[in-house]
Amino acid sequence: MKYKKTKANKDRAERIAATLEAYGNGDTTDDMVDVVTDLRHYAAQNKINFTEILAVSENHFEVEAEGE
Repeated sequence: MKYKKTKANKDRAERIAATLEAYGNGDTTDDMVDVVTDLRHYAAQNKINFTEILAVSENHFEVEAEGE
């Protein structure tokens, strides 16, 4: 898959950048791990199937990355 840098994908990346900044670690990789881990905690506490969320997310990413 070739990633297309569309305006929509740029907007998506910028939206999550604000969330990562809120974690304030300064290490983007660590901040991303923290965000995903916190999402897992949220899912567990709210009885949401996180594995299913990841699968759906992967499908959405593939479509969006191709410029959808």
